[in-house]
Amino acid sequence: MGKARRKLGEILVRLGAASAEEIEKAVNLAKGAGKRIGEMAVEAGFVSEEDLAKALAKQFGVPYVDLKDERIADRVEPSLLPEELVRKHQVLPLGKANGRLRLIVHDPMDIELLDMLRFRLNTDIEPILAPRSQIKALIDRKLSGPAQAAPQESLVTESIDRTIDTSVDASIDRAAADAPIIKLVDRILTEAVRMRASDIHVEPMADRVRLRYRIDG
Repeated sequence: MGKARRKLGEILVRLGAASAEEIEKAVNLAKGAGKRIGEMAVEAGFVSEEDLAKALAKQFGVPYVDLKDERIADRVEPSLLPEELVRKHQVLPLGKANGRLRLIVHDPMDIELLDMLRFRLNTDIEPILAPRSQIKALIDRKLSGPAQAAPQESLVTESIDRTIDTSVDASIDRAAADAPIIKLVDRILTEAVRMRASDIHVEPMADRVRLRYRIDG
């Protein structure tokens, strides 16, 4: 049986970032507001955003970085990801090591985001924690000006990043009505082979069916 993860409040108290009384108040406030304890502790002024990030890093056993340190900030490589991903999800690449993308994030509990990025980037990810405000400030500094397309050397090439959404057109609808299901499936598979798709996603909708072909370059 795995070792139980320490509670965030206990870690914050041990770090000297907050008192036990302040954590207790944050717990009660969080329950009433439907928020996380750490988020509430920062909003109430009991804990700094930096101390919260350090505590979360300890709780989840991931590295913490201070992006105000220019030596670390200089190593950040936003060009490794499409700019829209960096801006939308507030993440920053810190290079690759042992075949894994070292990715600076602000929320280690956002498993859905990490899984989505692993799938979309087709690579394993090593999360690294930093305060959200520091990530945002560095993104604004590194990517000043209007959003631009990802450069050629991006980890996500155009072919990998491209997911083709296509609805089943009228001809396929007619094929489904006039021919056995085997012919319809054969046509879908033939199209996937022609497009060199790695995945086929079938999404039933109210009045039609949507096919999503994932193209991996």
